[in-house]
Amino acid sequence: MNNKEKKELKEKIGRWKIRADDMNSPKTKQFCRFFIYYMCFDAWLTAESGKDLDVDKKKWFKDNDNCLKRNFDIGPRMKGWLTALKNKGSIRDMRPSHNGEASLNQIDNLNELIEVIYQIRCNLFHGSKNPNNPNDASLVYLTGNILEQWVRRASRKCLLNRF
Repeated sequence: MNNKEKKELKEKIGRWKIRADDMNSPKTKQFCRFFIYYMCFDAWLTAESGKDLDVDKKKWFKDNDNCLKRNFDIGPRMKGWLTALKNKGSIRDMRPSHNGEASLNQIDNLNELIEVIYQIRCNLFHGSKNPNNPNDASLVYLTGNILEQWVRRASRKCLLNRF
């Protein structure tokens, strides 16, 4: 890592440390909400699929009927978030040694949505999302809302009936 990269990393980590110190700020809450609902979503996929690799969990989701898929409902609020996410265009994979991208071309295409959410997750978890960047904050806000509403609905419909 050269000096410029070290400086950029130090600044990025510093911005996240500031966010962690102010857990009540709206921006911090939206990033934390995304983290939490993505973890819920991932735990659900892991439990249902029996897979541990992300690529295998996504394939299982796409190839199989499941409660999450059946309970994705595009009501008015969800439609607004999905439309806004679609209008953001392609999400570039910002991880080192990766050069792909994901985009939501149709708001009712769950396979595309899973790829977009996963791409945002990868960029965020691997340090390529900036809490001070308005576009990054918007992507996390939209997908956090989508995941929250989706996971809450599916858990009401599927998990409570099992116990």
